[in-house]
Amino acid sequence: MLKEIKYIDIEQVPELVRIAEEVRDSQEPRVLRKGKEPLAVVVPVSGEAGAPQSQASGSLADGYSSVPALGKKLSIKRMVEIAADEHARETAREAL
Repeated sequence: MLKEIKYIDIEQVPELVRIAEEVRDSQEPRVLRKGKEPLAVVVPVSGEAGAPQSQASGSLADGYSSVPALGKKLSIKRMVEIAADEHARETAREAL
């Protein structure tokens, strides 16, 4: 089962704010590295974290069908969080 996404306030870290704003403005994920070692993926979101992006391609049905059946009812917000986590993992794999 996927873990809940934890939030980190970066307001007091100007360099991270700059990177996050660049990702938001470009709508393209970035892989953060230390030397050649990938450490994390920064993925753009719009509106509230975890909210569906209005610029997303495909239909709602396409997005919903990409979320695996978990055997229990989930909120739309939780389904979006799961899909975003899967997307971040896939993006990280492609960047390696």
